[in-house]
Amino acid sequence: MLSKLGTQVFRRSKEAIEREMKEMAAELLKIYASRKSAPGIKYGESDAGVKAFENAFIFEETPDQAKAIDDVMADMEKEKQMDRLVCGDAGFGKTEVAMRAAFKAVNGGRQVLVLTATTLLAAQHLNSFRERMADYPIRIEMLSRLVKPADRKKILNSLKEGKTDILIGTHAVLSASVEFKNPGLVIIDEEQHFGVKNKENLRKKYPSADLLTLTATPIPRTLYFSMSGIRDISIIQTPPPGKKAIETVIIQERMNVLREIILREVLRKGQVFYVHNSIKTLEKTKENLQKILPEIRFKTAHGQMDKGELEHLMADFLDKKFDVLITTTIVESGLDMPDVNTIIVSGADRFGLSQLYQLRGRVGRRDRQAYAYMMVNDVRAMTETARERLKTIESYVDPGAGFSIAMRDLEQRGAGNILGTKQHGYMEKIGFEMYCRMLEEAVAELEGEVHIPEKDTKIKTDFEAHIPDEYVWDTGEKVRIYRRIFAAQSVDEAERVKKQVEDAWGKMPQEALNVFNVLKLKIAGRLLAADEISVTENEMFIVWYEKPSIGPRELSKAGVKGVSLKEGVLHVKLKGIEEALSALDAYCKTIK
Repeated sequence: MLSKLGTQVFRRSKEAIEREMKEMAAELLKIYASRKSAPGIKYGESDAGVKAFENAFIFEETPDQAKAIDDVMADMEKEKQMDRLVCGDAGFGKTEVAMRAAFKAVNGGRQVLVLTATTLLAAQHLNSFRERMADYPIRIEMLSRLVKPADRKKILNSLKEGKTDILIGTHAVLSASVEFKNPGLVIIDEEQHFGVKNKENLRKKYPSADLLTLTATPIPRTLYFSMSGIRDISIIQTPPPGKKAIETVIIQERMNVLREIILREVLRKGQVFYVHNSIKTLEKTKENLQKILPEIRFKTAHGQMDKGELEHLMADFLDKKFDVLITTTIVESGLDMPDVNTIIVSGADRFGLSQLYQLRGRVGRRDRQAYAYMMVNDVRAMTETARERLKTIESYVDPGAGFSIAMRDLEQRGAGNILGTKQHGYMEKIGFEMYCRMLEEAVAELEGEVHIPEKDTKIKTDFEAHIPDEYVWDTGEKVRIYRRIFAAQSVDEAERVKKQVEDAWGKMPQEALNVFNVLKLKIAGRLLAADEISVTENEMFIVWYEKPSIGPRELSKAGVKGVSLKEGVLHVKLKGIEEALSALDAYCKTIK
């Protein structure tokens, strides 16, 4: 109960929270430790059938690709369960690595699950796998929300009976109704689009199956686990023969320049991505471009569109039914769009480094010269941080720089944050750094070391605070948004992030606005050196486990009424979060 804060009951609650965090750390350690020792499926050495399949590859493997294939084959021939991340740019041969693993699993009498982010991507994989394995009696099916109920039933029965060898699909394959007779390998393509829960559920559902994850720029949590040796990693950095570096240009945004860039690409029978991260002005941008280029076919895409409508639009773009797609950052990065060889990023100085790299990676999928134009309103008015990011993206132009970019992003901005929401009425942040720290603390405690925790204001509220799936359906983008939110060090920074998110995804629902409210409480907590801030509909408590840094007098001087202090707990009578933030803001302004 909030009324007991600062008392023995409160301290017991605090200890319970700390125990819960330790349990989470221990659970995480247990998962990864058990994965290291868990008996997997031991496949035999590659026989004549597997070698024939390998030799049928029409391209010559690059050195890194060959090494990644060898790593995967070696993993599959061990008793230990495989948990390998293959990191490589688009078009560098990650899919072939996955196909070799899938073929080896099927050849060994096992079934394979391939998980993709979108229906269109699943369809592309289905065609690629069927074409590559056409000479073999391997049955490959796809499950997505577009599959008719009658066909879905047949596929599920075939899968359960062991007649389907490889199942490719979207989130639909995570359903409880999807049952394999003999699962042996799970492949996750572009893992940043799937939540931690999805991936852990897959591991629980298929405990002995090998796990192979493919990505261009690994998310920080994965990168950390790979770097710390908890997960194995193979990096494909050598480009395929003929692969050209994407020519990257930082340029001031002008209509005459845009006209020339778009015309040049369309005249060489190519297509263009135009990234404009504001839903409000997307149609206006289309109108302006259509005026200066009446002969060019434009379409728009954004996060407020129905997912099915967006996938249909992307299919039309793939079929060259229009020339330029004006879009926010929501367009799927894993799609193979061979004719899109120019990308224009409007307001490039407002994007993060990994985001810029992922955007640039949407072009240059073939051996044709591709171009990326990073547009800024005023080169001279850019912040030092933005200048540094653009300088980095301009300098990392060689094909295969994805992993280097991810590492550089880690250095420049830190790893970012992931939010955990508690069901019993409060929310607290568990960021990358804390995740790592929790792991280190758990290990240290097991080894008998003493750990002195850092101060971090805990926030308790009685309202929901999270970004709903209905608002941002892309898990990878959601994690990036959370990361940007909790990297903000001031209220002004938080407001800037809020504006950027609304520009890309539209007006925020209350739950998402509440995430920013929690952040503002956290910022105030740091300034007050408070251990905890709790806000309900009628009151606010500010808690110090040691000596309070302020009292009723200081708050009264700042114009805050109804304040009392007892046992290290400052009690303020007020109505709701807005009044709480207003009171904290009034006091914080007096101490800045």
